[in-house]
Amino acid sequence: MNRLSGRQLAAAALVTDAFTLFCLRGGLSAVSAAGFLAGALVQLLALLPVIGCISAGGGLFSSGRIVSGAAVLLLIGWGGALFAMLWRTSGVVYIPWESHGPFGELLVGAALAGAALYVTSGGLRTLGRCAAVAAVIGGLCLLGLMLSAAVSSEVENLAIDRTADSFPREFLRGLSLSGGSLVISSMAELTGESPKHSVGRYFAGKAILGTSVILTSVLVAGGVMELAGFPVVMAAQLSQPFSSQRIDSLFLIVFSVCGVFGAAALAAPAAELTGRIFPKLRRFRSVLVLAPMLAAGLFFAWSDTAGRVFTIVTPAAVFLLSAGVWLKRRAGA
Repeated sequence: MNRLSGRQLAAAALVTDAFTLFCLRGGLSAVSAAGFLAGALVQLLALLPVIGCISAGGGLFSSGRIVSGAAVLLLIGWGGALFAMLWRTSGVVYIPWESHGPFGELLVGAALAGAALYVTSGGLRTLGRCAAVAAVIGGLCLLGLMLSAAVSSEVENLAIDRTADSFPREFLRGLSLSGGSLVISSMAELTGESPKHSVGRYFAGKAILGTSVILTSVLVAGGVMELAGFPVVMAAQLSQPFSSQRIDSLFLIVFSVCGVFGAAALAAPAAELTGRIFPKLRRFRSVLVLAPMLAAGLFFAWSDTAGRVFTIVTPAAVFLLSAGVWLKRRAGA
């Protein structure tokens, strides 16, 4: 069976969320961290029916073509949202070719899609191993960035209350960071372990990752947060404790690694489900998934509102999908 371990699954989901955090736009504050945690709690509640489904004998992978097809559409949509985030952020992290306009952006997206295609073509096991390595490398690099940021941080920035009247907005931003929960919900049944373990590892890591990245960004860039189009990127660029150090180059490595494996984490389960829905097209399942992901990315890049709405409603869609499967199984028991 093409499986991955619970730890590998949690790593793949966290890599997806890490990339989304890097692409955050607009000012951040301590209230943003609270909104992120509140959004993560709602996502956890949305996954309870998923846990129930798997405990009852199967999840989205074994729930028929209609449910599997809906899961594929959600995964493709979130992959498109990730590509749109890449194109918006690539200019400020100085990815080559991005400055050449739309053609350059398409080259960047094609390069990311090609790398994700290479990973997904090896199946879930390859994804799991790559995601585990990426999580370790990314974690070490992020730790280096945070230690570097500690040298140039100002604790007073935490007291700056720019979003005191907008906790609902920060909550919605936290709720929209739902790509990892979609990865967990679509693949938890393939680990061969209790889904509670995978979900628990994921949300524990998500809470630590989110609060660490957001609060570090506030500590470093809080004084100029109004000027920060992408606050996490700005914080990485400002973290220069030594004149000869280029800590933002380290961030570029983390950004690229998380982008590739974040896209692969979304494409891999979509490809596996597509192969099960259309067995005759199984050989081309990765291409059949990544091509519409790029198309969805172009649409979300053109319509920012559509992309935001889609990411915000993803937890509700996962909840309804899995709750319907769970209720159907309960009725047939």
